[in-house]
Amino acid sequence: MLKVHQHLLFFVFLMCGAGFQAHAQVDMPELEDVQPSTEEQLASQFYQEGAYQKAADLYEKIYDKNPSTFIYQSLLSCYIGLKEVKAGEKLIARQSKKMPGALNYGVDLGSFYQKIGDAAKAEKQFEKCIKETPMNDAMRVYELLESFKSKKLNQYALKTIEYSRKNGGEKFYYEMAELQAAQSQWANMMNEYEALIQQSGYQLLDRIESNLQDILSNDNNGEISIIVRERLLKSAQQKPDQIIYAEILIWLSLQQRDFDQALAQTKSIDKRLSESGYRLMELSALCASNMAYDVAAKALKVVIEKGPKSEFYTTARRDLASLLFQTVVNASNPSPVLLAEAELALQQIINDFGVSDFSLQSLTQWAHLKAFYQNKAGEGRLKLEEVVKTNGLNARFLNQAKLELADILLLEGDVWESTLLYSQVEKAYKNDTLGQEAKFRNAKLAYYKGEFEWAKAQLDILKQATSKLIANDAMELSLLLTDNLAFDSTGEALRFFARADLWQFQKQSEKALSTLDSIAQFFPQSTLGDDIKYRKALLFESQGKFAEAAQEYEKLLAAHRADILADNALYRLALLQENKLKNTEKAMELYKELMTDFPGSLFQVDARKRFRMLRGDAVN
Repeated sequence: MLKVHQHLLFFVFLMCGAGFQAHAQVDMPELEDVQPSTEEQLASQFYQEGAYQKAADLYEKIYDKNPSTFIYQSLLSCYIGLKEVKAGEKLIARQSKKMPGALNYGVDLGSFYQKIGDAAKAEKQFEKCIKETPMNDAMRVYELLESFKSKKLNQYALKTIEYSRKNGGEKFYYEMAELQAAQSQWANMMNEYEALIQQSGYQLLDRIESNLQDILSNDNNGEISIIVRERLLKSAQQKPDQIIYAEILIWLSLQQRDFDQALAQTKSIDKRLSESGYRLMELSALCASNMAYDVAAKALKVVIEKGPKSEFYTTARRDLASLLFQTVVNASNPSPVLLAEAELALQQIINDFGVSDFSLQSLTQWAHLKAFYQNKAGEGRLKLEEVVKTNGLNARFLNQAKLELADILLLEGDVWESTLLYSQVEKAYKNDTLGQEAKFRNAKLAYYKGEFEWAKAQLDILKQATSKLIANDAMELSLLLTDNLAFDSTGEALRFFARADLWQFQKQSEKALSTLDSIAQFFPQSTLGDDIKYRKALLFESQGKFAEAAQEYEKLLAAHRADILADNALYRLALLQENKLKNTEKAMELYKELMTDFPGSLFQVDARKRFRMLRGDAVN
């Protein structure tokens, strides 16, 4: 039976040709991709004006010479307008002879009766189509089913499936599920999907999940989500030996950003099947990419608890250390406890594996932690200088360490050595994302130094970078230069602003804030108003001054709502209200405002997910 699902679409295409979908038109069909003749244009004009008889007279002549699907459909539309029953029946019969056995013409006839207002005759014709189709021929049944669907006659598509089932034919679970979804019969839809899973296992799972994803993306009140989740939970409990239900639950939880629920299901599967922890490793990486660091860490700790003999033990330890580092980097104002935990985890990897390919990531992160968070740039620099002099290490990892070393040197004020290292990495990996990253950091260094023209030339090249993140960062900085140099050819205000950015990079927040404040004093006509407020908000966040940061975002939105940073400010303000100021209602209001007022924002998807999560859509 499974092969039926896999080959039906191809078969129907061969049987019915490209004209199959043309029969879906209720009114005048769209023009084909060919230049219409003068007669066709005139006939179409008559039809659009409601002169159906004139249009029919012309189309009849054209059809005698060119009985194409388009002309057939156009002429049939005229007969519908004229309510010419005999002429319509004759035309459909004539056209059907061109493709003997094609079932869509029987549906055309019923649709014709329906459109001219003869409901009884239409019903009789549709029933005839169903009863005369051999139910033991799944391909033919599918052809009829699609013919009904193409004309939005879903009730008869349902009857076709029901008749097939009663007469020992194909069950058409997938198609029935789609039809139930179209009628908002969500529980029935899940019945069909479960039957399909029982029949075909994983083979159609991607299609099922894709359909559910589309449906849930429009689940504004959370009703569908509840039905789907409850059904999956029930199936998972009743059929514990079939882990496919737990796997779909994990997928659903991830769609709804319910990472804790995804972890609970993943742990359950791992334990039930006595697995090595590979699912937990994959889940941890996915959670980390979504900045759900706490859940990602919990998943890794479960793997580590399996002990040193576990296949993923050492990798999980290193990944946990890296995860703690990422938590620090992404925290607005990381606590001393978090910093100490991250440093210890990284140090343990370095102690156990020394300077090696396995530990290079940990070494680089440890050096960054020392330099940028513990005011010990010298320690970080010395360790990385030792690393880059070590022979036999993976070249790519080594050059990543060089980039970190260059950053630390810039932190210490050694601009010349920084740009030298950036240039070395760029040259070694010219057509690679690593080289593009080096090029971007070099361009940013030139920006810090006030070399705006050179920096912009490099940034414009990087707009085409293969890495979307690098390309976006390059575009953002390039726009900053373009917008502000257009109104200040001397670039003096921008030099102050760039200097503040350098102070911020060098973790000298007070100097950065003072420099930003001085721009308004010395350059009152500057166009940097929104940028200054945004940078100040970020600086306040880094200092843990969340109320002050919120005020700056609000000032930006009040004065610069039409500027490019407005949606960034609105999104970050919503995150602050949600995560730091703990004002859920305000956060929801801001996410909704972002969805409504900034439909093209890059933050749309995440704002929608967070809004629904705060509303409780993901709650069981």
